[in-house]
Amino acid sequence: MPSLSFVLPHWLYWGILLLFPLLAMFLVARQRRRGAPREPLLFNAYLFWLTSGFMGLHRMYLKSWWGFVYVPLFVVILYCNGEVRESREDVSRTTAEYEQAQTALHRAQPLDAAAATPEERKALADAEAAGREKKTALDAATKVQDDWKDRARMAGIVILVLLFVDAALLPALVRKRRAQATAAGYAADPVAH
Repeated sequence: MPSLSFVLPHWLYWGILLLFPLLAMFLVARQRRRGAPREPLLFNAYLFWLTSGFMGLHRMYLKSWWGFVYVPLFVVILYCNGEVRESREDVSRTTAEYEQAQTALHRAQPLDAAAATPEERKALADAEAAGREKKTALDAATKVQDDWKDRARMAGIVILVLLFVDAALLPALVRKRRAQATAAGYAADPVAH
């Protein structure tokens, strides 16, 4: 997951903290004036879909068990991101070692390649061998990190496909759930009690 470097200003934080209860009281009073709410609302379903659909909350809002399909996929993404974070240290370490080996190889180059001494040739061969070894370690660490990234990406793509399917299905699901609620007798105003 990307890291967020945004810091919420204090005035905005405290302003929202103070205005939220006022807004909630206004919305409850408005709903009481309008009468019993016709739950569930399509707007709320799409709001849940947009803001927390990756965890299936839009389906849970509609009391659909299919919402639990999203949970393991989201857990897979979290786990894979943790593994990517842990493998980042290995990639960083092996990258530094490989760069040191490249520097050592550059320094081991004889001044005159045609008239290199046996010691210079041996130092060059040792530096080349060390460079190949470090390159192999770097490739292995990078492959591990890329494998975890690919797993997280695949889980994310599955969630994205499910979200697009649900975006098309939400109006029908809301109508179905509203009909079930009416048939079950949930017409009483929940905010009047």
